[in-house]
Amino acid sequence: EEQFWKQHRVRISRVMPMWMPNDHNVCLPGWCIQLQLYDAGTGTFLSAHSYCADLFTGEVAKYRPAQ
Repeated sequence: EEQFWKQHRVRISRVMPMWMPNDHNVCLPGWCIQLQLYDAGTGTFLSAHSYCADLFTGEVAKYRPAQ
């Protein structure tokens, strides 16, 4: 983890409220957090990621493909 922070810079680009469906298809309040990853040495953009988190617990939602 220490090496990661030496090599990368993280920028939170967006935080938006949203409704997230749970396993029983009931919508729960939550947040969508979008972040961008940069090389710490050069400032070069590397990638972007989005995560959804439960409003009350802060638990990050896990992607489960349809079966």
